[in-house]
Amino acid sequence: MICAALLSGLLLNQAGSAQGTDAETGVRTEALSPVAAALSELKPVCGTLNKEADYYIYLYSASWCGPCRAVMPRIVSLYKDSISKNKRVEIVLFDFDRSEEEARRYVGHYGANFCTIMGENPLVDKLPGAYQVRGIPHCIAVDKNGKRIFSGHASVIFSKLDLLN
Repeated sequence: MICAALLSGLLLNQAGSAQGTDAETGVRTEALSPVAAALSELKPVCGTLNKEADYYIYLYSASWCGPCRAVMPRIVSLYKDSISKNKRVEIVLFDFDRSEEEARRYVGHYGANFCTIMGENPLVDKLPGAYQVRGIPHCIAVDKNGKRIFSGHASVIFSKLDLLN
């Protein structure tokens, strides 16, 4: 009987209702999705990560990139007007500036308040659904398990966002 209960619990965990225990509090919590778990391994330079999103948009950008600066006001506006109100979608900016201070200045200049992580970290290319980006601005949208929904120039967000509903 105990073995059956253990087996049943194991099967439930593998089916996606996995739970864990917070090491600090001892409280049982829902396990993070593969994307949220991988992103949690990276240190944000500013903003916070929505770990419960169903979709993540990886945005690759830098302050020294003219096309990045050109599209950033529209992305920030889109984020403030709709994405931030929809807790199912999260933008994560991977910034390719030389320092965290430059990254903070860049997002601060545009009033972006989404999670920003330094892009030169080797773990960025290993995120579920990600690949080595060869040019910026670029975006990759994935579901919480890392299945790629769309990718391309960052402006593709404006025409493809409806795919995340």
